Amino acid sequence: SPRSRVEELQPLYLYLGLSLGSAGTTMLILFLAAHTSWRASGALHAQLLDAVLGARQAFFDATAVGRILNRFTRDTNTIDEQVGWTLFHSVLQLLELLSMLGVLVLVTRTFALAA
Repeated sequence: SPRSRVEELQPLYLYLGLSLGSAGTTMLILFLAAHTSWRASGALHAQLLDAVLGARQAFFDATAVGRILNRFTRDTNTIDEQVGWTLFHSVLQLLELLSMLGVLVLVTRTFALAA
């Protein structure tokens, strides 16, 4: 019997839905990673600033201003670059693992029912 147009396009609709869901999830994870990185960077900067402003005068006599500034920028840059991407890749790996387990359960269940 001839298949209807909707039945023929059903795999395409499924693929489209999975693709849009994957793109949306990726964007959500990226926004979460960026927000987390921004907050971690701000918290680190606040702690560094409190530590420097609370230091004794002898610290400023012995330490050049350029060295303090370089330390601020290096630590903040490390947080900006590393925290967000590490979180992004960790969540992405978790979602891939859950997806693989879901496919495995569906396929195994299908084979178990067929036997």
